[in-house]
Amino acid sequence: MNNQEILANAPEGATHVQYEKYYWKVIDDCHFEWDSQFSKWVNLFGEFEDFQHFRSLEDIRRIAELESDKKEIIRHYEMWKSQWYELNESLEIRDLEQQAEGVESLRFPTMLRKMWAGGEMQEWLSDCAEGLREQAKALKEQG
Repeated sequence: MNNQEILANAPEGATHVQYEKYYWKVIDDCHFEWDSQFSKWVNLFGEFEDFQHFRSLEDIRRIAELESDKKEIIRHYEMWKSQWYELNESLEIRDLEQQAEGVESLRFPTMLRKMWAGGEMQEWLSDCAEGLREQAKALKEQG
C-alpha cells in the first residue's frame, strides 16, 4: 500500500498506522486501535510498548506531499529540457544556414587569379556552402 492509499484509508482521528493496515489514535499515554469491523476506536488499557512498525500519519502526509512536489518538479524539468533542446537545435540550424550564406556570398578576388584559377576557387566556396546547408537540412530532418 502506498502513502496515498494509507492516508485515504485512515479513519477520522487516526494519528498512526502499523503494518500499513492497523490504524491507531494516540492521545497522551492512551492508545486506541481502530476496530474496522465495528467502525470504532477501542481503548487498549495498560502500558503499550510495542511501537514496532508504527508510522506517524503526519509524517506520511508530508512524505506524500513531497512526492507530489517531486513529480511536479520532474514534469517541469522535462518540459523545460524539451524546449531547450528544440531551441538549441533551431539555433544550430540557423547558424549553419547563416554560415552557408556567408560562404556563398564570398567572391574570389580577381587579383588572386594569377595564383589560383578563379572558377575552381568559386566552386570550392560553393561546395563549402552546400555542405553547411546539407548539415542544416540533416538537423531539420532529425527534429
